Amino acid sequence: MKKKILLVVVFIFLILGITNTKILAVSESQIRNMTSNEQFSLLMSNIDNTHEYYFNANNLNQKQKELYRVLVNHFKESIDNYKASPVWQNKISTELTSEQIEEALVTFLYDYKVFFWLKGDLRYDISKIPSLDQVTYTFHFAILEIYQNETTFKKDLQEIVIKLEKIKNLVEQQKNTYSKIKVIHDWLLEYNSYAEIGKPDAAPIDVKEARHTPIGVFLDRYDPVCEAYAEGFLMIANYVNIKAVYGTGRATNQLKTEDHAWNYVWVYDKYYFLDVTWDKPINSSTFNYNYFLTDIPSTHVKDPKEVLPTPFTTSRYDATMLAEFDVSTSYYYEKTGSPIVGYENITITGAPIQQTSIEYYKKDGTKLSGAPIDLGVYYFVATPKEPTSLTGDIVVYFEIVPLMHDVTFIDVDTNEVVGTCKVYDGHDAVILESTTNGRKYVPQGDNYKNVTSDQTVYVKLERIVITFFNQNDEEVSVTLFDTIPSEIIRHNFDFINENPEKIFVGWTQNDELIKEDTLLVSDALLHPLIEDIKFTIKGAIKGLDGYYRIKSDDYKLEEITLVSPNQKILEVIVSEVDDKGLYTIKLKVGSNYSTQERVVEIPMKQSSMLPFDLEMNQLIFYGVIALIAIIGISIIGSFIKSRRNN
Repeated sequence: MKKKILLVVVFIFLILGITNTKILAVSESQIRNMTSNEQFSLLMSNIDNTHEYYFNANNLNQKQKELYRVLVNHFKESIDNYKASPVWQNKISTELTSEQIEEALVTFLYDYKVFFWLKGDLRYDISKIPSLDQVTYTFHFAILEIYQNETTFKKDLQEIVIKLEKIKNLVEQQKNTYSKIKVIHDWLLEYNSYAEIGKPDAAPIDVKEARHTPIGVFLDRYDPVCEAYAEGFLMIANYVNIKAVYGTGRATNQLKTEDHAWNYVWVYDKYYFLDVTWDKPINSSTFNYNYFLTDIPSTHVKDPKEVLPTPFTTSRYDATMLAEFDVSTSYYYEKTGSPIVGYENITITGAPIQQTSIEYYKKDGTKLSGAPIDLGVYYFVATPKEPTSLTGDIVVYFEIVPLMHDVTFIDVDTNEVVGTCKVYDGHDAVILESTTNGRKYVPQGDNYKNVTSDQTVYVKLERIVITFFNQNDEEVSVTLFDTIPSEIIRHNFDFINENPEKIFVGWTQNDELIKEDTLLVSDALLHPLIEDIKFTIKGAIKGLDGYYRIKSDDYKLEEITLVSPNQKILEVIVSEVDDKGLYTIKLKVGSNYSTQERVVEIPMKQSSMLPFDLEMNQLIFYGVIALIAIIGISIIGSFIKSRRNN
């Protein structure tokens, strides 16, 4: 377990390094340059912050807790596990009942909203070997339909991590717990609007599923309902070390009583009620704080199966005299054998430092008698010390880590310091990332490995190595003048795609197109993106004969739009119209990110746009003929019927 924790910490060092300030949020550009595996690791690097409220509140027995932990460890282990089925081995003699299994599974799903792709539906298989007293469970969790496609999952994962890190950055700027919670509340309402569900079948399956899950608040293409707001709030709160709980029950508004979801949030010494959904009326662009950090309103009744967290407030949070804390702190502190206070300085705006009271806790909430000494994750709660009229608190997490060493990177050509980092004793330093496109730093020795003392590592800026693959995932030989994005885009890669009906639009790294502003600072594996050429013509209708019918007046005024944003129209050539009203449009199509061009010939036909291409006078004539025929048939029918009756 320690090894896994170290790997996560090393990953954070890879992104940020260690400085004498608190860890900052990872930037959008940094995240977009990560692999999907690294993005998943970044999401899971904060998973230990999860407040496992229901794990403790539901009184699970030892075997249920074991199953719960197996599920958590399975899904957080690797991005490759997101669709895989967790397996758990138990003894037949301690076999759980179906009700106990269901309770453990529901508890897991209530606590861990970070596994945003999971639905509540699942089934499990049981295999028993009586002679060995062994029973094996295989759990098949249903996942959101859109995430059967791994490319979609990875793209959405990236956007969710970007949003989480942006919110984390906003939260870290706040100077008390109240303001941190308020930032999350406000972000959810500012960037989302409640989805009016309407008829059950009115929306596609992905929309119907997404609006009930955390992705409903993170992805712009969806609108959330209450579950998404509440689950999204919990997911963000866990990500930024705020203790929160997911709650459900029934709520009554002016129109009806219905199932509903909300949150409970811990502030200093008690829990408060919070309903993000109800703080923004439907079809409103503004929001309020009517249900923000209050006692439970009479309009809401919790699910009787859920345990209300305690202690719980009996009144609204008083934010009238909030203290603002200025904290100078590092997240990581090396173990010294002496107590680690977890900060360099704490002041309250308008109050001297001696009026600050500090209490220390282990990460699991166990209160300590003083500042900690041993390795581990801790937090302290700072409050204004009585007597004072100020209220409020701030929670600061920190970690005591093994001995670390300073590593300084110096450019061998300029002899200038280009970066520093800290490394655990006996570990390898992560080589500094270049800021020069198409270049990477290469160490000029191996003293960055197995670091046991402060080191100076000389590095040299060299070209990155780019490996190109064709559609069959076979490596192809390419000679570039330089390894920068603009050179890749300008290079002729026509041999990659010889299909005249498709166009090579560019190279991708981790499913992201290489663009002019893409930052390539490490060796890259690039794959081609080849698309069909699809277009629309305003006012035109494609007939069964393949011709696009369009009004005669629109000749040479055709508005053609390419479906793909990666493609562009280079030239449009319209032929003359023949005596049958036929003509051809030659559409030269190019790419925004490659040099390949294609010419598409579009068969056009001038038309009245009336049925069967009839002119108006013809349509009237044939209409009259048809009407006369109908009347004639009716008269003949009546005559025959009359003769039969006679």
